[in-house]
Amino acid sequence: MRSGRVGGGHAQAVGLVDRFRDWPVTRILSSPTIRCLQTVTPLAADRGLQVETVDALAVDGDARHVLRMLTGPGLRRPCCAPMVK
Repeated sequence: MRSGRVGGGHAQAVGLVDRFRDWPVTRILSSPTIRCLQTVTPLAADRGLQVETVDALAVDGDARHVLRMLTGPGLRRPCCAPMVK
């Protein structure tokens, strides 16, 4: 049974807002796993962005697809995309 106490993971997720304060984050990609989505949700809310789920970032995803997304034409800045290890 879970308690109502805020755990370290939640505090770290909220900490991303401060950590990326000076970064021009305009797009957030995430694995569809719940834990990854929970990690980037505070940052997305702070920036007024929608989190884009990408199956290639899942545990069994294809890293080649992710590399194409990150190096494709028109991408001027890297995006924030936590990956499941």
